Amino acid sequence: MISKMIANYYRKTELLSERTIECMEYAMLAFENEISKLLMFALVFMMLGFLEQFLLSYIVFVSVRIFAGGIHCKTYWRCAVVSMMMFSVCVFGANLCSDFGKPLFVISLLSIVCPLVLSPMTPSFRIIKTDNHKRLLKILAILLSLGWIILAGIIAKHKVLSHTIMTTVSVANYQLVIPAMLHLKKRR
Repeated sequence: MISKMIANYYRKTELLSERTIECMEYAMLAFENEISKLLMFALVFMMLGFLEQFLLSYIVFVSVRIFAGGIHCKTYWRCAVVSMMMFSVCVFGANLCSDFGKPLFVISLLSIVCPLVLSPMTPSFRIIKTDNHKRLLKILAILLSLGWIILAGIIAKHKVLSHTIMTTVSVANYQLVIPAMLHLKKRR
């Protein structure tokens, strides 16, 4: 991987601390993994004829998840499978709900309770140090969710796009419940 090569280069030069190199290597590896999954998913959805819906869903999902957090898998392939399942629900669920615009709108609005109560849901290795930072992430997750839902309402005549947005916001927000439940289970 490119991240490993760059990290090894900086280790040899001794220009940066080992901690800085580890952080840099992790960030580059995460970026590489996300790009590879994006390309893989785009190829699958393109072959199925749903590329545009997938790309819209990806933009909506990532914009909410960056601030709200959510499920984190331990391996690349587990993450890819879980992500593919979520995007499949977003894309195919939007098509299946074509006659349920108003209930879908209500479901997506209700999903805002999840980031209100549970966000930010970060992995154990990514510690949020201040309450202000937590509050800011929570507010941004809620505002982005609301913004996307409002946009979906504005473009309601374009059912497929509108429903893709609402389904994706719902999945992005409701998926916060899974790590919260796992955390409670560990505490018992």
